[in-house]
Amino acid sequence: FVSGLGPRDWSSGGGIGATMVLLPSVKTLFYERRDALAAKLENMDGIIPSLVIMEKEEIERVSTTRVVSDMLNNAIGQPFVVSLVVIDLILHIIYMIFFRYLAFSHGVTVQVPGTDHEFPMKDTMMWVIGIISVHFLLRSISNAVAMGMISWKALRTSFFDLWNLVHCASI
Repeated sequence: FVSGLGPRDWSSGGGIGATMVLLPSVKTLFYERRDALAAKLENMDGIIPSLVIMEKEEIERVSTTRVVSDMLNNAIGQPFVVSLVVIDLILHIIYMIFFRYLAFSHGVTVQVPGTDHEFPMKDTMMWVIGIISVHFLLRSISNAVAMGMISWKALRTSFFDLWNLVHCASI
């Protein structure tokens, strides 16, 4: 049910009788049982976190199966995950805009002394950048703790992941 088998393989075992004509009821029964099995597997806790501790080749092989692919798509499409991505995007945009503004204002005040009054929001923006930095730092720490709770191998694997290193460097 989980692999790429179809109703013909399921009903005949692929051996004698593999050339028989399938009744629509057999096809319907196959698809109902396959979907029921997929639903039961999706409701099991720990399947997606267990992917983290697998070797890269195993993850690629497992993630191409229909059941795990559906599980990953459903997990990524959850409203909580989507909201985290949107909030992170907004915070990164604010972070970049405020940082550029502060860099510009600092450059102007260094070049032209006495122009601090022309940048009234400079202190507020420094506080916002600090708060956003603390937010990303706490998220990274909580992510490391969660990975450590899954397994030490998961923590080690996620720590040396290129995108995780890029994210940590940006903080």
